[in-house]
Amino acid sequence: MVDDVLDKQAVSVTTALTPPQKAAIILVSMGQDYATPIIDKLSDDHLRAFIRALEQLPDVPRKDLLAAIADFITTLESRKDNFRAGPDRARSIAEDLLNSERVSRLLGTVPEPKITRSVSEASVWEQLNKRTPESIAAYITTQRLEIATLILSELPTEKAGEVLSEIPQEMSIPYIARLSETQAIAPHAKTAVTELIAQDFLTAPKQNAGSAAIEFVSGLLSALSKDKRNVVMEGLEKSDPDKAKKIRDGMLVFEDLATRLPPTAVQIIFKEVEKPSLLAALKAGADDAPASVEFLFGNISQRMAEQMKEEIEGMKALSGKEGDKALSELMSFISRLEKDGRITLLAKPVEDDVAAA
Repeated sequence: MVDDVLDKQAVSVTTALTPPQKAAIILVSMGQDYATPIIDKLSDDHLRAFIRALEQLPDVPRKDLLAAIADFITTLESRKDNFRAGPDRARSIAEDLLNSERVSRLLGTVPEPKITRSVSEASVWEQLNKRTPESIAAYITTQRLEIATLILSELPTEKAGEVLSEIPQEMSIPYIARLSETQAIAPHAKTAVTELIAQDFLTAPKQNAGSAAIEFVSGLLSALSKDKRNVVMEGLEKSDPDKAKKIRDGMLVFEDLATRLPPTAVQIIFKEVEKPSLLAALKAGADDAPASVEFLFGNISQRMAEQMKEEIEGMKALSGKEGDKALSELMSFISRLEKDGRITLLAKPVEDDVAAA
């Protein structure tokens, strides 16, 4: 499904960004935990296309990120076809991403998504109504038709008329035609456009997203399988060595755990990570990073370590996909611990930087 989106270049906004870059923005905006399973399923060709799009992205201001997201949502709202869902489809998708035990535990208890608002919607529309018709007209003419007409429909009739009078006739005609149609606007679509207006038009913050993008990509690659991570980094190191170094410096992979993970974090991992998943990660990591496995075992009780080693020896051999998935889940968990402030990673050893140079 993701491959189809990249092939068809389905995401479209009225900016200088290319369609693959816009698709990359949507994936990045989902956050590491949600984007990683999607990225991990891309073919190598599509993964290279995704990374090339990220490479070529300039420092994208928050207003452009919000514009891409708002545009994506409004495009989905305008689609005529149905999305195939239902209990069977949900289980099929879940089992493709998670192990069957976890699917059984999770299905039926999925929480409603939470919408985060930086300001209240009522406040945004109130502030927008106070702006001059000329400034509103100049702003909405830079937006897609769906977004522009949604904004006009939320303004008082008199104000909307004043705004339309400031727009060239050839542009105002499609606005009026669309406004004359009956439109059902989903709450989340309106929320996305409201957030766009607040950040893009009303406050227009000047924010450099470069460091945030590097941090996101570093975290994303940390959770990918080693083979896919190597493919990406090889391409990055050829096209942009400086950016590749910044990304590598921000990465935390399983091989780094022995030197970067504080011993106190090990107790949290063994207590909170599901045991089958943890055992699979330890088994998968034993060949490529035995030092990390021994570090983890060395920071729990000897009795527990011996017991888990016996269980691992009795496990069936893991496929490459199963091993990659177990390691990805473990690294994502460790990343969340750091983001939540529950652990502080140790500084990267100097010799690693020298060796990577």
